[in-house]
Amino acid sequence: MTGTAGYNGQIPTDPTQLVVLLLAAAAVIGRLSPEQVDTVKAVLALPGGYVAPGETPRAAAARELQEETGISVAPEDLTQIGVFGQPGRDPRGHFVTTAYKVKVPSGTTARAGDDAAAVRWVPLTAPGDLAFDHSEIVRAARVHNSSP
Repeated sequence: MTGTAGYNGQIPTDPTQLVVLLLAAAAVIGRLSPEQVDTVKAVLALPGGYVAPGETPRAAAARELQEETGISVAPEDLTQIGVFGQPGRDPRGHFVTTAYKVKVPSGTTARAGDDAAAVRWVPLTAPGDLAFDHSEIVRAARVHNSSP
């Protein structure tokens, strides 16, 4: 996400998050600056960001994925796995997230870009400590992935 340009000074409250599946792994990014680490315990998070004015959540998810990991997918290839909006899920404010998943080919390389400090693949079954409720989103993706 590149700042809040285009939002007329108001920060939107509808971010999107992505679970990018590579066989049995998910891409996570190190996004937090040192001053944010005190606010959020984990420094790894799913790629995602705000929906720009005039943009659909699905298109925003595809754009954020490309900006933060260098992985390009068509918005129509994304599958919605849920909406997450439990109050208190994000210490910065009340945010409602539409989460998507997408499968990418084996051998796909991810590279950190935009506000991502790093990117890596983690096992879906044990993603480790993730920011906010992103572990819950990964669990939902795992369940969604195993259903027909």
